[in-house]
Amino acid sequence: MRGSVRRRKGGFSRRAGCPQLPHARPEAVRFQHRSGGLFATDLDARIVARSDAEYPELLEHLADPPQRLWVAGRDLATLPPCVAIVGTRTPTHYGEEIAQGIASDLARSNLCVVSGLARGVDAWAHAGALATARYGLDCGREVFAVPGDVRVDVSAGVHGLLRDGAALCTGSADILERIRPELDRAAARRTLEPVPEGMDADAVRVLALLGGEAMTLGSLIVASGLAARELSIAVSGLELGGWVARGPGSLVRRVR
Repeated sequence: MRGSVRRRKGGFSRRAGCPQLPHARPEAVRFQHRSGGLFATDLDARIVARSDAEYPELLEHLADPPQRLWVAGRDLATLPPCVAIVGTRTPTHYGEEIAQGIASDLARSNLCVVSGLARGVDAWAHAGALATARYGLDCGREVFAVPGDVRVDVSAGVHGLLRDGAALCTGSADILERIRPELDRAAARRTLEPVPEGMDADAVRVLALLGGEAMTLGSLIVASGLAARELSIAVSGLELGGWVARGPGSLVRRVR
């Protein structure tokens, strides 16, 4: 999947367009369909076709979009912006620590963290991760790469991605900064739920201040007039109830 990669506003694109992925073998397709049917039955999943309203618009940009998806859970149209994290299946302690930290921070910032649930031996899995990242570059997606140890051969692939145009990632803040416009657009589209009767007065005050904007804990203390302990209790209760999410730098964002 080599190609001429060029930088563009908001991402990278391949001059020839998004390439087509190789087709799976017929026996693999039959196996996937059988597995998909069992999965749908066991988890009470539903089939989402390309003609359905909740079919992800981004998939339509692929050269060969899937005709149907098996989905369990919420409507796909209501998902927040998504970020996929891929890499070798035998990571170092450094890799595990970085991946866990980034995933946790992004989830707390109300992003959907996507996993392909891949399996396989190290060599195949690592090659697959690099292929996925390069395919993302070719399709014009924003791709980030965490640098590895220059003394280790397995780091050559990710360093190659950086040379080819992937953005340097040293933590979740790098990702959030680059996709902030998309997060703001998603927040503007989101219809916030009405506050239920009987909610604690301090919590109601915090939700009213947040609206669709993220605020730091310090800013909330000043704006709400609450003491630090009172605000901490209110925010913790709202977080447990799924009303707010915490992000890096003591940011708090309303999510419903």
